[in-house]
Amino acid sequence: MGHRGNFVVSDKDTQLVIAHKMALILPFLMFWGYDFVTDFFKDHHIGGWFDTVWDEGSVLIDTQKKQIILYGGEHISRNIPHRQLYLQLMQYTWSGYNILWGHRGLIDILNQVKSHPFDITREGYSSYHATSLSILENDGLFDEWPESVISIKFTEDDIRVQYVYDSYELLPHGEALVNKMREVSQLRELEWEHDEIEFPVDGVHIDVTTKRVYFWSALKIHQPEQHEKKWEGWEFVWLKDDYQTHTKLTENRLKLPIPTFEESLQYLKAYLLINMTLDEYKATHEYGDKIKSHGLYVPYYPIYYLDQIPPIEERTKIFNDAVNAWRPSK
Repeated sequence: MGHRGNFVVSDKDTQLVIAHKMALILPFLMFWGYDFVTDFFKDHHIGGWFDTVWDEGSVLIDTQKKQIILYGGEHISRNIPHRQLYLQLMQYTWSGYNILWGHRGLIDILNQVKSHPFDITREGYSSYHATSLSILENDGLFDEWPESVISIKFTEDDIRVQYVYDSYELLPHGEALVNKMREVSQLRELEWEHDEIEFPVDGVHIDVTTKRVYFWSALKIHQPEQHEKKWEGWEFVWLKDDYQTHTKLTENRLKLPIPTFEESLQYLKAYLLINMTLDEYKATHEYGDKIKSHGLYVPYYPIYYLDQIPPIEERTKIFNDAVNAWRPSK
């Protein structure tokens, strides 16, 4: 299938749209600035717009408003703390631009461009069946890959929290979700600890006392309001990527492994300054293995294009200059 997306450059009078298959490495490519990234995508043009069904990672560069909206990537898109620092550093490699993450995916871009072939009122609505409520049994730990967390406040003294595979996909059950959690959820505290998933991908908090449903996600949610009708009489609060509010709503019964700035910085250095040829990778790794870079394991996809991006010496200078410019503000 490939990893499709849209690369859009808009100015006062024109709009360039390039469809591509670079969604997995879009944050990697975008970091190196306007001149590089526009030249790169002109060489990887495969057609016109991809819609929300096919789109996995896109970017809008508005040269008139000096604004960028982007989303996508294999790992940065799923780890919010790393991503937040990435966006701060990118402010210095795109001087003068306001850098925004597209929490609604392609919808955020379509709302800003001059023209597109889609009906936004219909794009991005999911037709999937809700995840079975049985996934909540055994506090969600029967699942091999719990990726998210869900919590519920029944009373001031009764707050419960647990692992689950995908908390957002439980919301279509409406109040049946509340009843199931009352029946099976047992944990009063949860400290996230998982060998493969460093940080949860999304989270839901249900406050029965105020009839509010809060949810956040590292991933794009095209139409965050689509499940509201299943919760008649409840207020929906979309937190975008604000996981901190979730932990506060649980009165810190939910504890997440928030990395320090230095830990996130070390990861970004390992990822952005990866330096291994494709031949070296094939000779020393099984297909799909992560690469050890600067002491950490990172996704291997960028190495397929290392001969088309700035050399390691230039990337190192760009990265270090961005870090040095960022540090005084901290």
